[in-house]
Amino acid sequence: MTNLLEFVFLYLLGALIVSNIITVWMLTNIPTYLSNFLFRTSFLTRDEWEDHVIIHKGKIGELMVCPLCLSTHLSWIVYFVFFYFVELPILGFIPCSLSWPLLSYVLYINVKS
Repeated sequence: MTNLLEFVFLYLLGALIVSNIITVWMLTNIPTYLSNFLFRTSFLTRDEWEDHVIIHKGKIGELMVCPLCLSTHLSWIVYFVFFYFVELPILGFIPCSLSWPLLSYVLYINVKS
């Protein structure tokens, strides 16, 4: 069990991790490069990649291009990694999964503009 100061530190660290991943994923061509490398596709722009993913991948495709959707699932993943390695309380994922996506979206909008 961790004390309150450690939990606050991990909360802020998790929010920064999710925000960083979302900002980099949504504002760069990394999805295009990864898709070209892993699946041997030939996308030149992010718009081409987004159109292809939305049309051909269904709900997963929508998840990949929606910053709030993706950050919600990333916040679950990040919290459960913390839960596994730092032994945080299991119910701590509820406030984190509700607040980290909002914080990451606010940061993403500020960086984007």
